Formats: sequence, C-alpha cells, structure tokens
Amino acid sequence: IKWSLFGNDMSANVFRKYSLLCGLLINRTVIIPGAKRTICSRTALRNFARMGRRGAHFFSPIHARTHAYSTIASPEVTFDNERVQELLKRMTGRDFDKIFAVRVEELEVPKYQLMSDEQLQEARKEMDEVADTLLKMPPQPAEREERGQSISRDEKLEDFDECCYVFTDISTGLDNESRHIVVRETNGTLRHARWSERDRINQIYFPVKDRQIVFPSLLKDENLPRVFDQLRHANVLDLVCIQCPPDSPDYIRVHKRAHADLLWRENYDLLYSTRHYGPYLWFLSSKHQLEGVLKYFLTMENEANAIDIVQLHHLMFPKMSSALECTRLNITGLPIVKNFSQSMSYDSIVELLEKRSEEEGYDKDTNTDEQNKQSTTTP
Repeated sequence: IKWSLFGNDMSANVFRKYSLLCGLLINRTVIIPGAKRTICSRTALRNFARMGRRGAHFFSPIHARTHAYSTIASPEVTFDNERVQELLKRMTGRDFDKIFAVRVEELEVPKYQLMSDEQLQEARKEMDEVADTLLKMPPQPAEREERGQSISRDEKLEDFDECCYVFTDISTGLDNESRHIVVRETNGTLRHARWSERDRINQIYFPVKDRQIVFPSLLKDENLPRVFDQLRHANVLDLVCIQCPPDSPDYIRVHKRAHADLLWRENYDLLYSTRHYGPYLWFLSSKHQLEGVLKYFLTMENEANAIDIVQLHHLMFPKMSSALECTRLNITGLPIVKNFSQSMSYDSIVELLEKRSEEEGYDKDTNTDEQNKQSTTTP
C-alpha cells in the first residue's frame, strides 16, 4: 500500500479502525501487528507519527505481520519473575556517578580519606550494597479493582447532615489494605470506602513519609507534558512511587505516560542506571517496541544488553516464531538478536549486524595477512 494513496485524515482513520478491529487501541496508542512487509516507508510513518496532537502519538515504525509473533504473553512470566528480574537488573547497569548523584543541590564540604587496599575493597563492597538498594525496581502490578460496595441504607438518616461521615478502624496491627473503613452518605447509605478515600484516610491516621494528602498537581495529565519537556521523567516517577500505592490507577497511569513519552522521543539512556530503567524495558518489550532500543544498544556496542532484551521478549512471548526457532536450534549469543530482528522485520538492525560482521571479517583477514607477511619476512 502506497502512502500517497491516502490523505492524512483517511490514513489515520484506516489505522484507527484496524487497531479497533484487533482490539489494540490502548491509551491513544495504535499498534498494528502483521507480516514481514511494512505498510509504508519508515520516513512516512515517522512523519505521520508526529503529525497529531502531542499527547496522542503512534508507535512507529508499524509493521504488518502474519503469524510473526504471538501477542499472548505467558501468564507465568510476571514482572516479579526471578529470571525477569535477573535480566532487568543486568541491563540496568551501574553508573555510580549517576546512582549517587545528588538530586537536590546541597552545599557540603567534600571528605577525603586515606585507605589501605583492604579498606578500599570493603568500601567498594559497601557501595555495591547501597547501589543495590538504590536500584531496587518499583513493582509493576495489575490495577486494583474499585471498592465502594453498598452495605445498607437507613432512610431515617437521609438528609441528616450536609456531609458524609467516615468511620475508620484505627486498631494497631492492621495493614492499610485490610483496615475497615466505611462511609455514611447523606442519603443514609452505608458503604465501603473507595480506594481514593481509603488512601486519604490512611494517610491521615498512618502517614507515609513524604506522601501528601492532596494529590500533587504535577502528576496530573495536563501538567505532565511540560515536565517531560524538561526531561524530568525520573523525578516524576520518583514522586509517583512515593505518592501512590503500586496498584493504584494514578501510579499505573503516570508510569505509562512517562514510558510512552520516552519511546516517542526515542530516548533510551535517560533512565539508564536508575531504578526505573527495568520497568521501562519491561514496557517496551510488552508493547513489542524493541527496534529503537536494540539499535541504541548495538550503536553503544552494548551487545550483552541487546541479547538480554531479546531473551526477555522471548521469555514474555514464548510462542512467537523466533523464540520457538531459537529454542529448537539452540541459538545463543548475538545470532539470537539477528534471528529476532529478521522475524520482526527490523531491517535497520539486520543491516547493522551484517555490516558489523563484515567489518569483523575484514579485520580478521587483515590481521592474518599481516601475520603471513611477517612470517615470510622472518629469516
């Protein structure tokens, strides 16, 4: 299908209707899976992706694929899976300058200390332990189900007051999720408190450090684009991890917005060596958007991360064609990246790998020629 056949409005309509047919319209983001041939050129797709409103963007490039990969993820492989955590931690990296960077500017006198080799090794071990704590990834659970079921209604209490009454069990030894909190409404209905009400009441009686009772306006949808323009994604994610429980809708919403914005900007190093890098890679893999990050890893000569991200994707989607083929043929190392890129029609990655293999072959031939020359000239 040629790009010139459709106008801008019609092309957007075609993509939107196709995505609705496939049931893949998620958060104003269109994903179209299909065969090895692309629907149109990458340049046209990239231009199309930037045409619309800032918040509503399209993942590009979009590939039309037939049976190339299964969109059904393995239910056994979750974010907390031991193998998944191992791969994500390995890809996060350890840039100590970035890990221990001061987020808030404070004036302190630098400290210098003379150490022996043994003391230096012990200090490094302590720093590694602190780094492990700082790089602990925030959880990515499913969204919780809303509460607020009605218990009873007393007509005698209808219009008794102009405000609702909240009754809270403040007994010690109870966690905030199982604590009994009920609300008596103005019409006399007694019901369980909704999650938003529970979070606010729990913060009043059992405050969490640095968490605000009033939801920060910084985390509202209308203010996020301005913060993202300043590339303060890590600050936003740190704030939402403090402000919201992991299974709350706002926690999940802000994470998705931050990750989608980084993908739209094609920025794959902003969260590197932070505790948010693992969830970002998990997001990319779950959305089948790995071409950009693979190109970034290979360009930075970080082949280990390129292999790990493909292994993660195969772990999440074990029924895709490349995962089955790699398991059957026992393909490991860098060839697994090429096999995956070919199955996903990531032409730029395949070209990059072929060019690199040609250069390595040329270097090997050059070295062997020099060695032969030296051996012939040796008396």
